Amino acid sequence: MSTAQNLAYARLRNAILKGAFAPGTQLRQEDLAEKFKMSRTSVRFAIQALADDGLVEIGDTRRSFVADVSLTRVEETYDILSMLEPYSAGLAAERAGEQDVRELRKLIDQMSETLDDDLAYLETNSKFHRKIHQLSGNPTLNELIDRIVDFPQTLYLKFGKSTESATANRDHARIVDAIESGDKNLAILEMKLHIETRRRESHDLWSKAMQT
Repeated sequence: MSTAQNLAYARLRNAILKGAFAPGTQLRQEDLAEKFKMSRTSVRFAIQALADDGLVEIGDTRRSFVADVSLTRVEETYDILSMLEPYSAGLAAERAGEQDVRELRKLIDQMSETLDDDLAYLETNSKFHRKIHQLSGNPTLNELIDRIVDFPQTLYLKFGKSTESATANRDHARIVDAIESGDKNLAILEMKLHIETRRRESHDLWSKAMQT
C-alpha cells in the first residue's frame, strides 16, 4: 500500500465515520478524487479497502455506496462471528505467550481511556480482536474473520453511536484472563458470551431507532 493509497483510505474512512456521507450514499471516484485532491487510482484503492472493512458496499454494477445495515445482516454477521471468534479465542489460549497477554491488556487499558469517544474506542476494539485472531495461528481463519471483525464500526454508521460499552471491556478482560490461563474451553465460552451480549445491545439500539 503506497503512501497516497494510505492517505486516501484514511481520509475517506474518517469522512464516512464522522457522517460526511450518510449510509446509502453513492461514492463516485471522480468526485472523491476532486474532494480529497487525490488520484482516482488511490481513491479506487481506498473504496475497495473500505469494502473489505465493511464500511462500503460495491454493487453488481461496480457502483460503490456507504454501507447500510439491515436487521437481517445484523443477525447473519453475528451468527458468523459467534462461530468463528470463539474458535479463534480458543486457539489463542493454546498459543499466547506472556508478551501477547501484555499487549492485549494494554489495548484494554486504551479502550478504558476512550469510553467517551466512540470512534477511538472502536478503532482500538478492532485492534484487540485482530490481535486475538492473529494469535490463533490460523491464517485462513484470520482472513475469514478479518472481513467482518469491524462490523461494530458499520453499526456505528447506522445508529450514530457505538454498540460497545463499559460492559464490553469487562468482557474483554475476562477473555484475556481465559487466554492467559491457557483454558481453551473457557476462552471459547467468554468470547461467545461477549458476542451474544453485543448482539443483544445491537437489537436494543435497533428497536430504539425504529421508535424514533
